[in-house]
Amino acid sequence: MQLWIAGTTKSADGTVWELIGVFDSYTKAVAACTKQNDWVAPITLNTAAPQETTVFPDAEYPLAVDTDVAP
Repeated sequence: MQLWIAGTTKSADGTVWELIGVFDSYTKAVAACTKQNDWVAPITLNTAAPQETTVFPDAEYPLAVDTDVAP
């Protein structure tokens, strides 16, 4: 079963984060985000995470503003 984790990045280098929640849909996870540094990522129920530090696959920042795009 696929779930969605939502978190917020607490450090400039992204190594410190805080859990916002775990949701049963992408839409609910995104709705829980309130800041530009909040992110969502899919996770699979009953699947162990790797032992080594990794980046959440397919993580995205739904409220991030792309500062490289000209208006």
